[in-house]
Amino acid sequence: MKFQPKKSERFPTVKVCGSDFCLRRVRIVLVAMTVLFAAGSALAQGRSAQANSALAINIRPAALMQMSAETVNLKIRLAHGAQAYVWTASECSSPAQVVVVEHSGIYDIANTRFEVRPGDKALCLASSDGLIALSVPLLAESAGSGQ
Repeated sequence: MKFQPKKSERFPTVKVCGSDFCLRRVRIVLVAMTVLFAAGSALAQGRSAQANSALAINIRPAALMQMSAETVNLKIRLAHGAQAYVWTASECSSPAQVVVVEHSGIYDIANTRFEVRPGDKALCLASSDGLIALSVPLLAESAGSGQ
């Protein structure tokens, strides 16, 4: 005769706890473990995102030029390796005698540095890389000086 276990003995159940108090404690532990695991995963993802983040800032060349009776005030930001040229002309198409600005900065250039010829109407500025080009009208005092 073969031994056959009773139906209740085929899959024995292991009782971890028998009271409601004990079951609540098991549930609390399981929930706490799940929360800690989720928080750890989120924290790990946050760290990897920070490690791979980068910030790129593009600072473009720019210039502001203002003329007074004695000086030309120039505020300029040049691209790396570029120079700026300032000159007077009737039209800003071709520079004649230029004042060269080699670095970004704030400059007060004496008006006497510019050769103002009859017919010159503008003070012109252009950068060697072509990213900056602007002009301001000559003041009446400068246009009539003919230096």
